Amino acid sequence: MNQLLQKLQINTLSLTLLSLVGFVFFKTSEMQAQAKQGIVLYEESRVLLTPEKRKQIEDQMADPAIREMIFKRLEGSSKSDMALAFDDNVSSYQVQNTEDKDGDPRVKSMGSTVGKTYYKNLSKSTYVSQGNVMGKPFIIEDSLKKIDWKLTGDGKQIGKLNCQKAIATVGKYEVEAWFAMEIPVSSGPANYWGLPGLIVELKEKNGSTFAFKEFLNDKPSEEQMAMPKEGKKVSQKEYDEIMAQKTKELTGGSGTGSGGVKILKMN
Repeated sequence: MNQLLQKLQINTLSLTLLSLVGFVFFKTSEMQAQAKQGIVLYEESRVLLTPEKRKQIEDQMADPAIREMIFKRLEGSSKSDMALAFDDNVSSYQVQNTEDKDGDPRVKSMGSTVGKTYYKNLSKSTYVSQGNVMGKPFIIEDSLKKIDWKLTGDGKQIGKLNCQKAIATVGKYEVEAWFAMEIPVSSGPANYWGLPGLIVELKEKNGSTFAFKEFLNDKPSEEQMAMPKEGKKVSQKEYDEIMAQKTKELTGGSGTGSGGVKILKMN
């Protein structure tokens, strides 16, 4: 009788353990499936007067008084509330609202982030973004540039997410990213991507930051995942050339005389 009772107890314990293991596996699988889609909210803070922008103004603006006036107008940063809607293949990074420095529309006239969307298709390694040159909309379509990330082994918790640190050089700047393996999607804010988990926080060495605010474990709507379509289609190189040409026109080419006043009167 005692042996029978012991066998029954062992069988009951085994069934209980198997049930617990099955439940944990089911919940883990469910969480991983849900984590492949959702919305992450960020606060994006952009430095307006980067070293490149300063040099560009110095090269194009001969009048030191005008140069200093422009530098003063561009001090500080522009902050935006952003949302990254994503699934395991596509992501769309959209502005929610923007707080420009001093509320001055002249600061944002040469490429405002208001209404900007950055759409990435990871399976095709392509992106589509919005640009704006003096009120004229553009659609920029190009290939995603590979980022050579290096994992540092550092970790920290951001919100309820366990994150790991990675660093890279993108363009002329070093960047520091924190990504969450709990969200196994290789995307992130703006043009950042290429890690084995979603980038939830990022800092550029020039002072610009993408700070995590909240993770919404919801299925994004079609509108939130929509690819931008309004504007003239150009490549990134073509858009950069248009921007450079427009800046040259506004500063009078050589940057002397009335050219400096033109750039201050942009609306």
